[in-house]
Amino acid sequence: MNSPITVLEASEEHKQRVFELHCELFHDEIEDRWGWDEQWQKENFSREWKRDDFEVVKHKDLVIGYLQFSTESDHIYLHNIALDSDFQGKGLGSYLLERIIKKAQNLCAAVELSVHPRNKVALKLYEKFDFEVIRSEPKTYLMRLNNKSLTRQVCGIARRSAPSNPTL
Repeated sequence: MNSPITVLEASEEHKQRVFELHCELFHDEIEDRWGWDEQWQKENFSREWKRDDFEVVKHKDLVIGYLQFSTESDHIYLHNIALDSDFQGKGLGSYLLERIIKKAQNLCAAVELSVHPRNKVALKLYEKFDFEVIRSEPKTYLMRLNNKSLTRQVCGIARRSAPSNPTL
């Protein structure tokens, strides 16, 4: 039997689990970029929790992932799409990225994000949705929906329907 996936605004009760996922999923990338300092990670995460928008992804009653983003004047900046490794490769990343694109459509705003150049899975996902590298640094790419996609997807010339909730 298929179990539905739900996405909802994160609340304080989700904070610890989201931080655990952050540590599990991003430790190696952060270690490579800047070095890992556990205390700094906790403090920075608390600042981000207050500043950014978070949505949690649930399978049954278990938080299996999260979205972290911020809405700027002309774009949504996608900080993280994070999914427990047991739930990766099932189309959930595409579903979550579609949610962000839909939010941007509603604001007629762009979508930007950064990704580590070695994160080939994420790069493939973003390229599938027509993101392009607009700035390249040794340990990060800044990506944005290309202009054709922005016109089509974000400003609604050929709007997509809202993504339907996936099931596992």
